[in-house]
Amino acid sequence: MKRRFRGAVIYNVLMGAAEGERLIAAGHADAVAFGRDYVANPDPVDRIRRGAELTPAEAATFFTPGAYGYDDYLRLAELKEGKVRKADPAFQPAADDLGRYPR
Repeated sequence: MKRRFRGAVIYNVLMGAAEGERLIAAGHADAVAFGRDYVANPDPVDRIRRGAELTPAEAATFFTPGAYGYDDYLRLAELKEGKVRKADPAFQPAADDLGRYPR
């Protein structure tokens, strides 16, 4: 793609740290983006630097009202402390949204 396009190339579909590093090192990409993973990991740079696993996003919370699923994911340090992400008992995903965004 970079041979045909003279601008910056940013890959972003289901991107992982290792895949992103490989694409940049090979000259196929100038940068990579983490959409869903960024929402589910409030500290993505720290996790990638440490080689830590990324928390998967909860797809049933995408495009729903309220903050649940957007600002309640835990940082790596909180997970190491044993904290657990709290469920929102009021959250009810729309039936047609379930499974629409596979990982």
